[in-house]
Amino acid sequence: MVSSEQEVLSPTQTFPLKQMLTTKRINTVLSDFYPTFTLYMAYPATHTVTRLGNNVTANDTWHEPVFEFHRLSRPPMSLMPALQAENFYTLALTDPDSMNVGGTKSEVCHWIVTNLTNMELAPEYHPFELDDKVDDYSPTPIRTFTPQVLVPYLAPENVTDSHRLVFVLLEGNSSMANNVTVPKDRKDWGYGERGHGVQNWAWENGLHVVGANFFYV
Repeated sequence: MVSSEQEVLSPTQTFPLKQMLTTKRINTVLSDFYPTFTLYMAYPATHTVTRLGNNVTANDTWHEPVFEFHRLSRPPMSLMPALQAENFYTLALTDPDSMNVGGTKSEVCHWIVTNLTNMELAPEYHPFELDDKVDDYSPTPIRTFTPQVLVPYLAPENVTDSHRLVFVLLEGNSSMANNVTVPKDRKDWGYGERGHGVQNWAWENGLHVVGANFFYV
């Protein structure tokens, strides 16, 4: 179940998400994408926050993290109606640096939570300072989804070599809600081939990347 503690993170914080497009630190996991959401991740039990490549100890990540996601910027007013689209979101955690016997690497699935709702579209949420011309703007009630844990959280192992742990926020059309498939295995995301992982799984399920965060352990 998704923790109710996800509210502890402040939406006023700003992480330089676009840095990922230039640092190339996760380009082996995801193809180039333009982030439209900021993804906030934290481990409240140890007061640990992931900040686009900071170092975190494995001991700090034993418990399931909490999260929030927010649009990076206010969309043009001409696009406001588009915000009413009933999209759902999926959060995945993957380790692209997991070592196999023999020294080869595999991408390992650590966590998948799906059927998430963008609560910024809820009627009680007011993220924008609307000008006088649109004072009467009021979002219509949106369909909310029931979060579902597809793959239980698996904490990173204590290892000698540094690993990247990558959180990926994915968006999909509401027609696919409740139809997201479970990977056949954690290792290689069930594909049985090196170089296959969260991106292949996302494509297979009609999901596209809208945000990400990562840390080293």
